[in-house]
Amino acid sequence: MSDEYTSTSLFHDCTIGGTTAVSQKGKGAAQFQHCTIQGPVVVENGAIVLADSDLGAPAAAPHVTLAAPIVTSAVVGNRFDAAPRVENRSASPLIVVDHAPLKDARPLPALPDTAAPRCRPARTTLFVVTDAPYSAKRDGRTDDTASIQSALDAAGKDGGGIVFLPGGSYAVRGHLQVPAGVELRGVYEVPHHSLGKGSILLAWEGKGNEKGEPFIALAARAGVRGVTIHYPDQEYDPPKPYPSTIQGRGAGVYAVDTTGVNPWHFIDLATHRCDGHVLDYVGAAPLKVGIAIGAGCRDGQVRNMQLNPHYFHRGSYPKANWDRLPKKKDHDAFWEFQKEHLDALVLGACERELLFQNFVFGSLYGIHLIGEGADGPSGWCIGHGTDGSKVSARIDGLGAAGMDFINAELVCMASTNKVYFILGPTLKSETRFFSTLLWGQPDLTAVIEAGTLHLQLANLLHHGGGLEMKGGAATAINARFNHGSTVLKDVAPTAKVSLSANLLDRGLTIAKAGLTAAQDRNAMACVALPPGEKTITLTLNRAQERRGLRLREKDGEAEQAPVERGGRWGWRCEKGGYMYLEIDYAGFKNGAAPQVTLTLEYFDEGKGKVAVVYDAAEKPWVEAGVFELTDSNTWKRREIAIEKARFSGRCNGADIRLNLQGGARPVLGSVTIEMR
Repeated sequence: MSDEYTSTSLFHDCTIGGTTAVSQKGKGAAQFQHCTIQGPVVVENGAIVLADSDLGAPAAAPHVTLAAPIVTSAVVGNRFDAAPRVENRSASPLIVVDHAPLKDARPLPALPDTAAPRCRPARTTLFVVTDAPYSAKRDGRTDDTASIQSALDAAGKDGGGIVFLPGGSYAVRGHLQVPAGVELRGVYEVPHHSLGKGSILLAWEGKGNEKGEPFIALAARAGVRGVTIHYPDQEYDPPKPYPSTIQGRGAGVYAVDTTGVNPWHFIDLATHRCDGHVLDYVGAAPLKVGIAIGAGCRDGQVRNMQLNPHYFHRGSYPKANWDRLPKKKDHDAFWEFQKEHLDALVLGACERELLFQNFVFGSLYGIHLIGEGADGPSGWCIGHGTDGSKVSARIDGLGAAGMDFINAELVCMASTNKVYFILGPTLKSETRFFSTLLWGQPDLTAVIEAGTLHLQLANLLHHGGGLEMKGGAATAINARFNHGSTVLKDVAPTAKVSLSANLLDRGLTIAKAGLTAAQDRNAMACVALPPGEKTITLTLNRAQERRGLRLREKDGEAEQAPVERGGRWGWRCEKGGYMYLEIDYAGFKNGAAPQVTLTLEYFDEGKGKVAVVYDAAEKPWVEAGVFELTDSNTWKRREIAIEKARFSGRCNGADIRLNLQGGARPVLGSVTIEMR
């Protein structure tokens, strides 16, 4: 990780070796969980978490070296090939080194074979629907239901085959039944978007009746491939229910390279048991339900799925009633409906289900696990992504073996009541997430009513108002909590929270007095302050010493760096013209400290002006005062009164900004904010 590295990297169950196994020079963070590392680990900058790993190094070298600039890191619960040799050259009190085992840490679960299965009909005999005796018109107007169905029936009587739809638009005003061993096949041999036309099935029947017959019913070992399905009569003011587009009715059903432009309920594998089902490279812009799986299915797979509103708004298909919608972009109206109504990927009773590299953009629930009778889903979810959604993952039920999530990306944004996780009141077991990226605009990290959330190795770029524990339990191990000031919003008396080996950039903060969590060797980038503090401070030595306040080191507008002036250290803006101050302490955030005094200690060199602007109750970017540099080459203090402060991070994610004008480059030595 080079000098330019400022991000976060996660390594779980990785084997790493070399003359220097890990070299970190940038200001980012690296997190290692249950890894095998053969060779020295050298950390010159930034932060590192080494947890529950096996470390080896030549006898003459330290296993781990932490250089002087390191402010915070955790080397905890590891095993060594000899007596541990951890060389800590930093004077920071925020570094944690301890070799006792980590409670509740675990390796990655055993994973299934993820090779793509081969989906084929029983026979390869070709039945072309536009040929006699079927003679489909494919003009988009003539009803081709009977023509297509007669070809499907002929293939079924022949013991299986491929019913081929040459390119064109097929109006289907009824339903299609695909017999056992038959594949309904369009022109596409690859995943395709609705932008391309190809073999288009226009579905007309069932408007207003979501419990009606599905548009396409697949018998056992039947499949659909390479087609696009569109509902020309679907309305958007509001959308109207339809039956499911594709429904499985037996073992071995499949859908491959299949696109749904605007289905109400895209694929139903929950009404009938469909063991060994395969969905691969299916894409759609569903409105109510994307894919539902249940009924006791075993050994099924959903792979490379994408559900995204752009399958609708980017295609040039008819949009009934669209002109009656408020004036806005197509995708905004469609997306807004999805965020309030779409259950994108729903799993009920199923065993050994493999979800592999799937992606959802725009939904109420990106993935939703539910109980079904006395059972629920179990299996593996690898590489799942939820984006642009209200709730990234909702867990209401699980099967006996549970569901393991590995390498998930969970994003919630652009809606109210946004949250990464909801564990509902009916959950009775543990849901496990390994190597997870979380970001967006969450109001809360999680709302937990029952069950247990096990979050191991994660980067929470944003975590909103933190964990709301109405019941149940939550365990976080080796998770980085970045932006946001609250880790715990509320913890009911019956709930339990365990935090171990985490990297808490803003410290462990709570929304109100009395909240508790079991803590084990967490690393904090600033001193955690108790509720009720009236003063927060920032001391800018070679490294920042933060007590509820920090200077943003680098972003797209400016870059700060430590320099030495007048016999002491301070920080100066080296690139750009701004210095951003971010308040970490909840007791000063969101209007809790409306009247404060800001004290800046700075080295006065050069000329120019410094304007102080802040996030006020009325609006951000309100000016509190301006002072001039006089090139006295001495350390000075400046007090500025701030009135009606809000401090909600609305100044580009910060609370106070110093605007450096006329070439001003003061060296900032300390900052104090005190309530008045």
